[in-house]
Amino acid sequence: MLVADANRALVVAGYNSGDMDNVESLALDEDPRNCQDLPDYPIVVHGTTGSFLDGTVKVCGGLLDSLHISQCFDYNPVDGTWKDGGSMSENRLYAASSIIDGVWFITGGTV
Repeated sequence: MLVADANRALVVAGYNSGDMDNVESLALDEDPRNCQDLPDYPIVVHGTTGSFLDGTVKVCGGLLDSLHISQCFDYNPVDGTWKDGGSMSENRLYAASSIIDGVWFITGGTV
């Protein structure tokens, strides 16, 4: 999953012959070959959705051990930690998300 704001992009988890939990950050105003490894995502998953909101990276859903999940995590770039971000009301894989007027909306995907 890729999430970006005006200054940086984060690649969170994914799939490469198996689910992944690694996270990389790329500063968009620098050489694109200079990726920075960040703390791993708390679970091994792919098919998440995410957004930047109020300085926090918010990531939800995905596929964990062949199960669609609703779990969410928040990444704080200031202290470099992931924490529990609650859960969606539905399990979702490959959902779409957008921030409108400061509210994060998650829709669609495979439930």
